[in-house]
Amino acid sequence: MNPRGSVSLTVTDKATVNPQGSISLTVTDKATPAPSLTPYFKCLTRALNQSFPVGENPWCTQAFAPTAVQLAIHGHPLRFLPQDEEELFPYIRQAILNDKGTQVLSARYLNPRRDYRQTKQVTSVVITVDPENVLTLTSGVVILSEKRKVKLAFSFSRTSQCKNCWRCRHAHQ
Repeated sequence: MNPRGSVSLTVTDKATVNPQGSISLTVTDKATPAPSLTPYFKCLTRALNQSFPVGENPWCTQAFAPTAVQLAIHGHPLRFLPQDEEELFPYIRQAILNDKGTQVLSARYLNPRRDYRQTKQVTSVVITVDPENVLTLTSGVVILSEKRKVKLAFSFSRTSQCKNCWRCRHAHQ
């Protein structure tokens, strides 16, 4: 086994170690639940720790990569949304459950600044859902008897740089 290479687990699965030392397990059967792969990571971690001199920084056991997807729901009238961000999640969760029968993992305002939101008539809300629910929701959701646009939400920070205009603080998407 090469410390920066890969080892074959089965005909269709592959474990890869990147230059930073992270191990990725790629499974081609999408029906395989992630928790069923835990024994592979434990064995792989043990084999790497026994095979390569790692000193005081041993290979650690697995941590599943986040797979949740963030979606932005646009055009919410602010006068109907809860002012308190703690109350936003139960409100949005119930509205989407009523319309689509889909579970929402979290909800937040796109713009976290309450004072800025108060100057607007409408706002956007970012929800987090499981990947299998994305197609169901991107067709739009009905909230307050009106269909709202739903699009993928892209994360950015103050240091993010757009690949189109080269300015900072927004994503190129």
